Amino acid sequence: MPFVQREIEEVMRQEDIPSFQITVFNSSSFNPITTGVFGYANVAERYLASTNSIYRIASISKVITAMCIVRLLSNGRLQSFDQRVFGSGGILQYEYANVNMHPLLYEITVEHLLEHTSGGWGNVERLEEERREASPSDFLKFAIGRYRPVSWPGQQFYYSNIGYMILGKVIERLGGMNYELFAQREVLIPLGIYAKIGKQRKYDALWDEVRTFLSHNAICKTL
Repeated sequence: MPFVQREIEEVMRQEDIPSFQITVFNSSSFNPITTGVFGYANVAERYLASTNSIYRIASISKVITAMCIVRLLSNGRLQSFDQRVFGSGGILQYEYANVNMHPLLYEITVEHLLEHTSGGWGNVERLEEERREASPSDFLKFAIGRYRPVSWPGQQFYYSNIGYMILGKVIERLGGMNYELFAQREVLIPLGIYAKIGKQRKYDALWDEVRTFLSHNAICKTL
C-alpha cells in the first residue's frame, strides 16, 4: 500500500506523530489483510515500533464505557438512559450527597453523559490535570463541587472526559464491582478480548508499551 504509506508518513511529519500502526481487515471475515508500523516506540531511545508494540487506546475507552452502560440497561440494573445521576433518587445520590454542586447538575441523566451534553466539565478547562495526586473519587468530588455548567443539560455538545469518569462511577455503583472488572467480565471477555490495563506511572509501563505524549505538551519531533 505505497499510497497509504506516503499519506501516513506525511501526516506524521505534519503533526509530529512519533508512532503509528495500522491494520487493514477483510470486511466480511475480519481477518487481517496487512499491517503497517511507522516510527518509534520510544523516540528518545530510538527504539522502533513493531507489530508487538502496545498503544494506549485513549478515548476509544469511551466506547467500552458506553458498552458497559448498555449492558447494565440490558440486564435491568439501569432503569433507563433518562435516569438521573445526582441528587435524591439519583444513581450516585449517596456518593456525592455532601458535595455542594450547582443546581443544574441535578438534572444530568446517563444519556447526557453518554452524549457529552451534560453542560459541564469540558476538555478546554482541563480540570482533570489539576489534581493528579488525588484519588479518582476525591477528584470527582472536587470537579463536581467546583465546576459551573455552561448550559442546561441536553442543550449543547461539550466534549468531556470527566463526564465519562462519572459514568465509570455509575458502572461501579450499578454493577457492584470496580470498573475494570465489570468491563472485562461483561464486555471484553465475552467478545474474546483479553485486554491489558495500562498503569498511570511511567515506571509501571508494560515492556512493549510505546512512550506516550500528551498532544498539548508534547515536545518530541518526528524523525
